[in-house]
Amino acid sequence: MNSFSNIIRKPKVMRAGMIYFILACLLSSSVFASGVYRWTDEHGNVQFGDNPGQTKSAESVKIPVFKAADPAYLNHLKQQKKYLNARQEERQKSGEKKEKENSLKEAMALKCKAAQDRLKMFTEHGRVYVEEGDERRYLNGNEQDAEKQHANDDILTYCR
Repeated sequence: MNSFSNIIRKPKVMRAGMIYFILACLLSSSVFASGVYRWTDEHGNVQFGDNPGQTKSAESVKIPVFKAADPAYLNHLKQQKKYLNARQEERQKSGEKKEKENSLKEAMALKCKAAQDRLKMFTEHGRVYVEEGDERRYLNGNEQDAEKQHANDDILTYCR
């Protein structure tokens, strides 16, 4: 019977111990929440702490308590984040578009230079040849005129 009474008493002892522990935690937190003070030390530096020491110019600082955010404010933050994400996406697309435009301009400039070089070759040299396999074939007058016209057309297209 003695062992049976020990089993019954243990939960009561544990409950009482738990209650004492909770009370001790609550009381100790009030001790640590004494206050925060602000003062200027002898070197002119502003100091903060829970114990101002011997200074008479210490003033108590109120620390704001965190409150749950207002739902309207949270909604505003959500809308703002959505807007900022949309703007960032716009900027990224704009940057990609500019990059594509720049690469197109570079390609156009290369084609323009090649067309100008071809026209220069046809106007400065009397005889122009093309290589077909291992042999050279010289262009006749009509072929050269057609190539000059093709180079002029390319210049009009690519050189702007």
